[in-house]
Amino acid sequence: MSIKKLLGIFAAVMMCAVVIALSGCGSQETNEAFNADETLKKLLEDVRYEAELEDVSEYAGFTFSDVADGVDIKMYAAGGKLNDQVIFFKADDASATEGINNSVKTYIESLKNEAKLYNPEEVTKLDNAVIRTYDNCVFVCITNDVETAGSILTVFFLFFL
Repeated sequence: MSIKKLLGIFAAVMMCAVVIALSGCGSQETNEAFNADETLKKLLEDVRYEAELEDVSEYAGFTFSDVADGVDIKMYAAGGKLNDQVIFFKADDASATEGINNSVKTYIESLKNEAKLYNPEEVTKLDNAVIRTYDNCVFVCITNDVETAGSILTVFFLFFL
């Protein structure tokens, strides 16, 4: 079998895996909460951050006040001048994710503008923020350990949903 045929088969298998993964976040309600919680837990435990992250979810509604009603937000952030963060959004349905993603982009741009003035070494971290949307779920991970964060989100959604 030629290399082109093998690459074609591999590409087809990967596309099937992506389709299966992307169909999962909102479609099985009992599985969804468990999967989202497990992903959040892995991001908090397995990714390296420059400081310990604290649960600041009580302020997330203020930070993301432009996000539609009915969106659950869990937010963890490093203190001080560091921008390390994990943010998880779970909307009632997938139609809200466009607004969530716009809000996240605005938020990260705001953090970058501030970092440029007061803490320029944080700008690269913000430029490389890992943002993944799956159906009605959005994960954001701001860290220098983008490889691990991206890997967790990719592997989790490809193989567990």
